[in-house]
Amino acid sequence: MDLNCERAMGIIIPAIRISVSKRLKKQGMTQSEISKRLGIRQATVSKYLAGKYSAKLKKAERLVDAEGLSGSVSKIINQGKSAQQVADAMDAIAFRKGIVAAAIRIDLS
Repeated sequence: MDLNCERAMGIIIPAIRISVSKRLKKQGMTQSEISKRLGIRQATVSKYLAGKYSAKLKKAERLVDAEGLSGSVSKIINQGKSAQQVADAMDAIAFRKGIVAAAIRIDLS
């Protein structure tokens, strides 16, 4: 993976996690459940739900939401997949929808 792509994934994957965390919270999941499903710390989920993240991530989150990625990932989570399977799915979905290219533009702006 080239450097721009790696940096873009460093923006897109957290943005997907933010969007999915918000969606799962609305579905009634606790922060602890969300953190286990996404394979991240509960403190990170708390930060995401409180909106404590960078403007760059907020821009990427809007991109994720516009492309419907959080819904796709939420479906996978609701199927009871492991955190690793969810992470793999986020990577695959981001690449398939061309989100990485858009994230590169966000990162370079």
